[in-house]
Amino acid sequence: MPIITADYIYLPEGFAANHFLEVDDTGKIIDLGPITSEIQAAQSLNGVLIPGFVNTHCHLELSMMKGVIPRGTGMTGFILGIVSQRGKYSEAAQTEAVTLALQEAWDSGTVAIGDICNGPVSINPKKVFPQLYCHSFIELLGLNGSQANDILNKGRVLANQFMALPHSLTLHAPYSMSQELITATHQTHPSLISVHLLESAEEREIFETGTGPFTEFYKKIGIPFEGFSTSSPIDYVLNEAPVNQPIISVHNTEMTQEEIEDLAKKFPHLYFALCPRANQYIHGTHPDPNKFLRIMDRVCLGTDSLASNDSLDMLEEIKALWRKNTWMTTHSLVKWATTNGAKAMRLSDKFGTFTIGTRPGVNLLKNLDLREIQLTEDAKIEKYY
Repeated sequence: MPIITADYIYLPEGFAANHFLEVDDTGKIIDLGPITSEIQAAQSLNGVLIPGFVNTHCHLELSMMKGVIPRGTGMTGFILGIVSQRGKYSEAAQTEAVTLALQEAWDSGTVAIGDICNGPVSINPKKVFPQLYCHSFIELLGLNGSQANDILNKGRVLANQFMALPHSLTLHAPYSMSQELITATHQTHPSLISVHLLESAEEREIFETGTGPFTEFYKKIGIPFEGFSTSSPIDYVLNEAPVNQPIISVHNTEMTQEEIEDLAKKFPHLYFALCPRANQYIHGTHPDPNKFLRIMDRVCLGTDSLASNDSLDMLEEIKALWRKNTWMTTHSLVKWATTNGAKAMRLSDKFGTFTIGTRPGVNLLKNLDLREIQLTEDAKIEKYY
């Protein structure tokens, strides 16, 4: 069995020096511990050994739209771009793009993805690429309350096509769902959900004032809009969720610290997924890690889609946060991208840590400032398992 050492090995509690990792040919962790005189390493590496990345938020089925929608459109402009463009691609082109995206994510060190799905196009690519674990979130959306049951039933039909793959029905976002559809989803499908929440200032504006870009957006796509029943998008979409509901709240860019801490207190199994490069691409904004200081163990990372990002490389998400928040430790950022992501997706028994008997992936984070264990612009991932 290969025994690997490095300058440091990631543990959830910190980076450990003078440790070894024993891995079999399939990537299964056989042993981990301090180096002793009896340990004969097959490889001694420069850098930090970390588990595979867990990308908690992605839209693989939009992969064919890389570079199609310009930067800086804002939320409504981006959605209109998706609506107007996605139907122009053949099923074969979409399937090929998903297949290439899966390979890209795997090659850059990712082992698990939380993937948002509105159709079946990603099913076959996922089946033929089983080494990359994907949980498919079957997304529900629709503002017409009278159609809630029909929308829910269509979601179930689509979910049945994913039956051989890990999946669950999920909410889309407060601004795209009727209260009836939200209520029905919470009452009948209390499994892991992933919801886009306070991604933009436009979202807060439509709830608080009933005005702004979303009103024009609804007109353009022919949706009658008479306002929402509450001024808080958080209350609107999660007020009826069971307290023990496992939730991934995605983006959170416009949340206040008070809202973040209240949500974390109310829902003990809720995690906050940040997608910094997508926020920059769409809005020119950036999540503020300072707001999450009291709940650092409840934060994870995602890439969003190739329609809103340049790649599915999780290390680039880490770097994007680090560039604007150089006070953050490399360990905290790696933890968000591995251990916390696995917890958010209920996968701690498989991924996120070097646990004996699991296959969490083995990456070497290299080209660091090893004296301070700090990131550099030249930091890169070398994938081992």
